[in-house]
Amino acid sequence: MDSFPEFKIHAERLVLLVRDLETSVDVVSRFESGTLHSLYLRSGSEYIAQSTKLIEHLSNTDQWKLATYINLIAFQPIRPADLKWFYHLNVFLVNLASLSGKEIQGLFDVVSKNSSFETCTLRMSSQTSHHELLKYLPPDENVSEYYYQYPSSNPQECIEFHFIKKKIFISRIPRS
Repeated sequence: MDSFPEFKIHAERLVLLVRDLETSVDVVSRFESGTLHSLYLRSGSEYIAQSTKLIEHLSNTDQWKLATYINLIAFQPIRPADLKWFYHLNVFLVNLASLSGKEIQGLFDVVSKNSSFETCTLRMSSQTSHHELLKYLPPDENVSEYYYQYPSSNPQECIEFHFIKKKIFISRIPRS
């Protein structure tokens, strides 16, 4: 992108096929600060092997910090430790290599206290027993076999976990 003159992009959404680190960071950083709300990244294993490095670079841009929605479900699996870069978002979808009980406990602690959190989808590369993960969460207000509800910082709402095979859906919903 060295051949392009300096310019700023004024748009709310970006869908980007990631092929390399430098170009991806350059494209995202060209968005006028505060205009990019939704970021959707896609990649193939042949394009980028360092997803953690890309996420670290992008998460330091104003565009990432001010976004409210980021979708990496069609992106390379990220490490659970990289979830910290998503905690400020209202909505995020990520592809994870795996998820431990301690990591889901940390995620719950953050989303239950973040009043702007709406929903997230976690897709795992390998199946994790949801019964094993539930051991790390507080006692739930069990709704059904695959739906679990937990208190949030707002007494009018709860955090709902829904487990389906290799996916976990987490949402802030009104208390019923």
